[in-house]
Amino acid sequence: MTPTQELAMEVLVARKRLGEGVWTFKSYHERTLRELETKGLVYVMHGIVQGTLRAGLTDEGARLFMSSDYVPPILRDEN
Repeated sequence: MTPTQELAMEVLVARKRLGEGVWTFKSYHERTLRELETKGLVYVMHGIVQGTLRAGLTDEGARLFMSSDYVPPILRDEN
C-alpha cells in the first residue's frame, strides 16, 4: 500500500469513528481511491461539489483497519 493510500484509509477510519459514513476528497485523489476500491477497502461515489468525490469504508476495509480495542485519546487513562 502506498503512503497516500494509507493516509486515505486513516482519514476514512477517523471519520467513521466520529460517525461520518463517507468523506469528501478532491478529485485529484481519484486514482488513489479507485485503487483502494479495487482492493475492496472503500467505495467511491461522485461528490456533491464539482471537482470532488466521496468515499467510505467497506465492511472489509473497516474490519482490516479499525481495531476493536481502540480508545480515543480523550478517554485514555494517562496518569
